[in-house]
Amino acid sequence: MKGKSVNMQNSKTAIPVNIKKMAILLTVAYGLNFSGFGLLVPNMSIIGKSLLEMEGAGGMPLSTLSFVSLFSAIPLGKLADKFGRKTAIIIMICFYAIGDLVSLFAYQQSSGMMYLVGMGILGIGVGGMALFTTALTDIFPSAYKGRASGYAQFGTAFGMSVGMLGSGWISTYINVSAVFYVAIACQIVSFILMMTIKTDTLVIGRTLTEYWPAEAFTSVSVARDDVDTNPKHNRPAIQLLFLWPIFLGIFLRIWFHIALSFVNVALPLALTDLGYTLAGISTYTATRALMAFFTADISGRMLDKFGRKIGFIACPAVTITGILMFVIASHPAFLLIGCALIGFGNAIANVTPPAVCNDVTYLPERATSTAIYGISTNVGGFLFPVPIAIILGRVGLTGLCITIAIAFLVPIVLALLTLHETSIGHFKGFELDGQSKTTSVN
Repeated sequence: MKGKSVNMQNSKTAIPVNIKKMAILLTVAYGLNFSGFGLLVPNMSIIGKSLLEMEGAGGMPLSTLSFVSLFSAIPLGKLADKFGRKTAIIIMICFYAIGDLVSLFAYQQSSGMMYLVGMGILGIGVGGMALFTTALTDIFPSAYKGRASGYAQFGTAFGMSVGMLGSGWISTYINVSAVFYVAIACQIVSFILMMTIKTDTLVIGRTLTEYWPAEAFTSVSVARDDVDTNPKHNRPAIQLLFLWPIFLGIFLRIWFHIALSFVNVALPLALTDLGYTLAGISTYTATRALMAFFTADISGRMLDKFGRKIGFIACPAVTITGILMFVIASHPAFLLIGCALIGFGNAIANVTPPAVCNDVTYLPERATSTAIYGISTNVGGFLFPVPIAIILGRVGLTGLCITIAIAFLVPIVLALLTLHETSIGHFKGFELDGQSKTTSVN
């Protein structure tokens, strides 16, 4: 890394056709996988409240799912580093499908405990959700990894949009059981698409210069970072976790789950009490996901152009604005705008941490580092749904919104006071190689 400089990439460099095809296939497979998951989310809090008898029961399914996923994220990440991304993703999809089946049976038998078991099995799969992001970033050079993360976010947000919107309408006009059947079908198609991949993205990542033209690497003169197979560049997960950019990225993602718990848990419960149907509720929850979908690529490009630090500030700022919309007025238009702004914050929160993980790590350890980022989703999903449901019950929707808005000032302050720029990997030399200063940026 010494003596190397970082320049902005040639924006006119076309993405090779074979890379573009694989990126589309992975994005579609991710979208279907997350459609299956998104179909279940709007009903989780309502089913939990109906089958379980305890304070905060509406948050229990999502908390159970997220708690279990804490323990599957790192193993699935290590499996992806050792045996390839395809194998790990296929195993992950199988757990999604099995969890759907068990949850369906539990719902039909009105068994709250069995429903939590189904959520736990589903959680094993959810622990590997970041693997699609890893696979997509594998096949792009350093200067394109921000937008590669954006492509992965396309799949996530599209899946959640279609899943959440479809869930409400299917539940209202057919029945809740049909939601589970459609979710299982989505996982089956995602599984089939992954089986069609012949060359694992890990292999492509190790031979990236064979797939991309030379000018794609001119932005980062240390192109070896993209094809690095040095076994010394494969530190333990705990060492990667305490690289400050990764640690702060994980914190941002965990913290953002306060807003996600608001949309996925508090909003359905509050709107149900106001007499909304599931079709109406899903319109609001899907708006959040749709906005995340439409702003995913914009968010990735923003990080590539202006650096990663802006993501740590823009995400909570936009989210605070969205949350406060629910305090300003109760008109449906304001509620939709609020959900849309939370969705934009969601896109930034999803794109920033994996881009940072790729900036400050080498190829042999990237799936592990991204799995650590995946854990942030699981930690946030475990910590906040039940407290959000309890606070909603005690202080109401307005009090909850004000509390959340104040809480989101924390990541802004941390980023402004502590974070150095990490974009395009120039932070890597300082953190990983022990250089006295970061590589210069022109």
